[in-house]
Amino acid sequence: MKTHYLYLFSGLLSAAMLVGCGGGSGGGGTAATAADITAENANTLAVAATESAKSAAESDTPDVNLPFKSSADSVTNNLQGLPSQVTGISDAEINALVCPGGGSVNITGLDNINENTTSFNFDMSFSNCNDNYGTIIQSGSVSYSGDIDGNFTMTYRNLVVTYSGQTETLNGSMSCNNGVCSENLNYSGSFTNRTYETENMQVTGNASSGYNVSGSVTDPDHGVIEISASNVIFDCDPNGQPSSGSITVTGANTTLEVNFVSCSEFTVTLDGDSQTVLWADYGL
Repeated sequence: MKTHYLYLFSGLLSAAMLVGCGGGSGGGGTAATAADITAENANTLAVAATESAKSAAESDTPDVNLPFKSSADSVTNNLQGLPSQVTGISDAEINALVCPGGGSVNITGLDNINENTTSFNFDMSFSNCNDNYGTIIQSGSVSYSGDIDGNFTMTYRNLVVTYSGQTETLNGSMSCNNGVCSENLNYSGSFTNRTYETENMQVTGNASSGYNVSGSVTDPDHGVIEISASNVIFDCDPNGQPSSGSITVTGANTTLEVNFVSCSEFTVTLDGDSQTVLWADYGL
């Protein structure tokens, strides 16, 4: 049964690896107005759209190598079985399963859940929680509310995660209701040291056929853009930039088209003029 508990709590930690490959927080103050897309900022906004689409896709994608990352479906399935799974589990067992490499996680609210529970909420607070796979949740918390039908909301409060020597801070929420998921997150980009905010991000598709992602992204320097990604495949090792697919970026004044050509380059088209951008310019 302890292995079953491990799946339960690792499934409920999907947020921890949303930012697992990124850089530190950066960028300027958040602009609240729609971005004017210009020739000078087109590449920057193209990367902002790409990073945000990648983050949204990762939140909906399992990764067998990272136990703190799982799909929304996995979280749903775990929540459906929660009342029968948590009965009798001790704090020591939880710490041994979730933080086998050291540190701790404190969970409050499980004592109120029993076999008759149909809806519930609980909080998980972390202190240097080491998963033994290279991920450490240094501090912060995740709150969960959900029901036995698998609907849930996860709220992240200053969740500080270190992975591969890089540190991220995550704030915001992810919700799934009747199989439709959206996220509203503040996170650091995985290709640059810039911090983005996302709202109403919705994801369909998969890693093989490509992801379709839509929602709003606030670039820290230029403002709000709407993105619509089609059939984007994030499969370039080791950093996960996309090799194919496209993203339409809409600003206050015009629309930008981003097409992913290969793991080394993508094209940006603004007002009929196209240019090739190298991922090497971003250290990839």
